[in-house]
Amino acid sequence: MADPIGFAALGVGGFTIGFLVGKALKFVAKITMYVVGLYIASLMALASFGVIVINWDALQSLAHSFVDFLVGLTQSDVLTSTGAFGTTAFIGTVYGALKGEVHPVQNYKFFRRLR
Repeated sequence: MADPIGFAALGVGGFTIGFLVGKALKFVAKITMYVVGLYIASLMALASFGVIVINWDALQSLAHSFVDFLVGLTQSDVLTSTGAFGTTAFIGTVYGALKGEVHPVQNYKFFRRLR
């Protein structure tokens, strides 16, 4: 007989861990995009000054192969074989990456004005 408390614990634990992983991925992805953007901007600036010559076709094929790799990761069957913990961890990761907010109160102030 299945234990409903155990399934609930797996679900909550998986979602919590997934949420934290999603927040971390969001943070790392944001920093990575800034670094990559600055790198490509510096390449474009050096190319416009004539210091370097960029092979744009090779850069495009590199980006295309990276996107194909990411698509291949999403088409694996890891999610369906992990059960309740893996499914809720995936949902928590998506939620943490998209929302990523822990503060339930939006207009919290430390000090209030006395009248």
